[in-house]
Amino acid sequence: MATVVISNSCICGAAGGLMNGRFKGSATPSDYAAVKNAAVAIAAEFITVNTGSGSPIADADNAEGGFAVYAAAYSVLASQGATSTTATDYLKTANQIYALAKEIIGALA
Repeated sequence: MATVVISNSCICGAAGGLMNGRFKGSATPSDYAAVKNAAVAIAAEFITVNTGSGSPIADADNAEGGFAVYAAAYSVLASQGATSTTATDYLKTANQIYALAKEIIGALA
């Protein structure tokens, strides 16, 4: 099952959500490493939850699946703080992202 698109979408949405409401003001990419590392861990746990769900989301399910995962990750993580790089620390978050994305995908044409 291909999951590159949904994994990348989850990373981007999680990073966006984590940065929501925060002004960093830095133009140095490495200043955002903690956000990136947390987003990567969140996406890894999302893929684990997705794979074990019994009804996984795959890249081929819907052309807009990546957008749904992005939107779900962003909204679940908006204004939240997260710094752990341990994927399993984000089980509840990953379940929320999966549930919302799955529901959104069901509404897409």
